[in-house]
Amino acid sequence: MQGLPFSVEEIRLADLLAGSQPYAFSLYLKKLGLWDDKWPESSLESCGILSPVLAKKSGKNPQSVHVLDGFKRVYWASSRGMASISCVFVSGSISEYEAWMIVFAAQKHMLCSSALKAAFLQHLEKSGVSRETIVKKFMEALELGPSEHLLKKYLKIAGLPEKVLSFCHSKGFSAKRCLNLSHHKKGLLESFFSRSHSLSLSARLAEELLNDINDILRREGISPEEFFCEPEIAKIFQDRTDNRIRTERLRDAVRKRKFPVLTSIERQMEKAKQRLLDERSFRVSWDRTLENRAINLSASVKSPREFMQLVRELEQKDTLEGIRILLSFL
Repeated sequence: MQGLPFSVEEIRLADLLAGSQPYAFSLYLKKLGLWDDKWPESSLESCGILSPVLAKKSGKNPQSVHVLDGFKRVYWASSRGMASISCVFVSGSISEYEAWMIVFAAQKHMLCSSALKAAFLQHLEKSGVSRETIVKKFMEALELGPSEHLLKKYLKIAGLPEKVLSFCHSKGFSAKRCLNLSHHKKGLLESFFSRSHSLSLSARLAEELLNDINDILRREGISPEEFFCEPEIAKIFQDRTDNRIRTERLRDAVRKRKFPVLTSIERQMEKAKQRLLDERSFRVSWDRTLENRAINLSASVKSPREFMQLVRELEQKDTLEGIRILLSFL
């Protein structure tokens, strides 16, 4: 790419906006809602367009202009009613690899997550860049291993719905986390993540809810939207409350729906705990999935006197009876 010749021309914006733009990864980021409009707009409003748009002419049709870098400037100029914009043209004979390396250099600051790396690799493949070039050149540039097998995994991630990719990017999900989401059906992912703005989700919690809801859908033979539109579930999203509280309510409702028998057992355990083990100097807990057959006791003591009080409470008849009842449920 060294020593590429450049030329500058004034190009009609109508022609730029009407033609196909094969290097428009920036517009894909705009579609995901990832354009940072404040910085360029404030700069453009105060200073105007100081740097021309970087573009190349199509080898097949010299009248067709393909933007490599500067889509924000193009859209800003269009929104201000400008008729044309200055473009710096690289040689039309540069290879697809060289053209996409220019795009990569311009967008590298955005390619910090597994989700967007996957999306960029997919754009390369769709544009006709050879698999060999993607694996040997671009995967190395993205700090990924030059592996065909790894490329297939990233392309599978790129097949996730756009809302999911945007969420994965915002949360900084690893490739493994993203790949786990790709195993779910598109309908469930779209229904769930269209509501994710109302929830407080970690990667682990998102996977847990998706797995549990998927089990419910399969068992009951209903669609994702039917599930989310049921009165009990819909009310959770309609209530005006904190996202964290809403998430806990959804998790509780999903768990009760998936494990009705376990939920009944847990209610009985909670009653036994309240009747026999409340207001003690120690805390009682257990695995809420009831998979581990164990009752956990924890306490904090600051003096020998408090320790002796704890020992006496543990030796009480009600304590022993309460622990025996709790263990009988496990």
